[in-house]
Amino acid sequence: MNAREQQALRERVERAVGPRFMVEAEIGRGGMGVVYRAVDSRLHRKVALKVLPAELSRDSTFVERFRLEAQAANAELLERWEEINLLYSIGDILGRTLDLRDAAGTILAAISDTVGAGRGAIFVHDASSGLLRPLTVQGDAPSDVAPVAIDPLFN
Repeated sequence: MNAREQQALRERVERAVGPRFMVEAEIGRGGMGVVYRAVDSRLHRKVALKVLPAELSRDSTFVERFRLEAQAANAELLERWEEINLLYSIGDILGRTLDLRDAAGTILAAISDTVGAGRGAIFVHDASSGLLRPLTVQGDAPSDVAPVAIDPLFN
């Protein structure tokens, strides 16, 4: 695929996923689709987008395999990394503006319910101390959740 064709493909992917994701480059290709490095403009982070080719998207068997692959990847992540605190766009989940602590509590409750977690926390970075401090906690007393020191390399 030449550079012009790659650019056209990137533009089609961006149109398909909307303005939230900006495709930077193709990083992988296989039988089930193409993987792109992209930037999530809402959360300001790099992500991988896997896209099922148009010709396969019309085949319900491939669409189902693609969905199952995504579910398996999610299950693997949750199984291996129980301690990951997920961050979701407040606007996407709540649809209105609230106090950050209230919003974080609502988000944490929704995530915990979805993944079946009895305990969880959302942390915020305190730049003055260089610590991650719990913003909201579920399943423990807030006083039982200690701040987390960040490696100075990342601070």
